[in-house]
Amino acid sequence: MNYESGEAPQQAADKPQRTRGGRIAMIAGIVLCAVLLPGFIVSLTLLINSLIHPGTPPDFMGYTPLIVESDSMKPFFQKNDLLIVRSAPKDEAYRKGEVICFKSEGVYITHRIVEVSREGDDTVYTTQGDANNTPDTDSVRPNQIVGVYRSHIKGLGGFVLYIQTPQGMVLCVMLPVFLIFGLFSAVPRMADRLSCRKKSEKISD
Repeated sequence: MNYESGEAPQQAADKPQRTRGGRIAMIAGIVLCAVLLPGFIVSLTLLINSLIHPGTPPDFMGYTPLIVESDSMKPFFQKNDLLIVRSAPKDEAYRKGEVICFKSEGVYITHRIVEVSREGDDTVYTTQGDANNTPDTDSVRPNQIVGVYRSHIKGLGGFVLYIQTPQGMVLCVMLPVFLIFGLFSAVPRMADRLSCRKKSEKISD
């Protein structure tokens, strides 16, 4: 293919090149996106599940985050910690010593199994908080159990409580969007303009 007067090469030469600062900002945006995207997906999924199933703790891929509201299991975990509970089938058998989350009179409780027994055809569990002197009054039946304890994160419950408020939800959803937009779009353009300005000042000198 023939070009007259070297127009195509000139167009290629005039194509703006990303400056070093712009490339750094772009890489930072990619890294930030990789870090924030999983958390954004998890938060959005939990929010949608909570709207679809009100009154039931939302879960993500079988794992339910719960906020500790008392010190009945101290020092194993304590108030304002964030629990991770794995959902389990209703017919799953639990062992003495396991920590389970169950619903009792509309309240979700996470205590340790201290005894496993039978009542007719049903397996029932006696539970007790590690910090309590006596077992819980009522036995726990399989249909009450939400899941079994898997892990916890100290002190994160307060933050999770905040992001469940309308202001927190807006912040959790919108902040990552603005940060990613800024690092992918606004910051690289600013870096390019600053670099071009510095080059112009050097040429004029």
